[in-house]
Amino acid sequence: GITPQDRQTAGFYLQPVHNHDQSNNNAPPRITGYRAGNTVNIRVRDLDNLGAVMDGVIATGANNFNGLRFSLQDDSEALVQARERAVADAMLRATQLAEAAGLTLGAVLRMSETSHQGQPAPMGMARASFGTGEAIAGGEVDITARVEMVFSIAPGGQ
Repeated sequence: GITPQDRQTAGFYLQPVHNHDQSNNNAPPRITGYRAGNTVNIRVRDLDNLGAVMDGVIATGANNFNGLRFSLQDDSEALVQARERAVADAMLRATQLAEAAGLTLGAVLRMSETSHQGQPAPMGMARASFGTGEAIAGGEVDITARVEMVFSIAPGGQ
């Protein structure tokens, strides 16, 4: 039930399978077949169906599970808020430091920012079984913005 836009092949491999002749140590290994595999990323938009989706993936033959990553479908509003808070915090800290040093802040000379989606906040240990919808706890997703600001010292500062 996953739409094509929510499925993507992330990797594919094809490796030879060798047979080593135990009776003749000088014989080179012989290719007897090939082993193929692929990695597929899927997006689950309805977390209430996550357990059923995982059960379906296993039922279709998946034999390796590389984990979950929770994120927001649209993080633009959260990023705006995180950036605003990061700038306000940087300005407050710079003002406090300048005042403590007996200085006056001048203009902002340089500002840079890095943002990322964090990992979900932990919500206790999940059960190892995928058979129920309670096996995975969604928790909260953190959006982080880091701001670095460089200020001049205003004339008249000590």
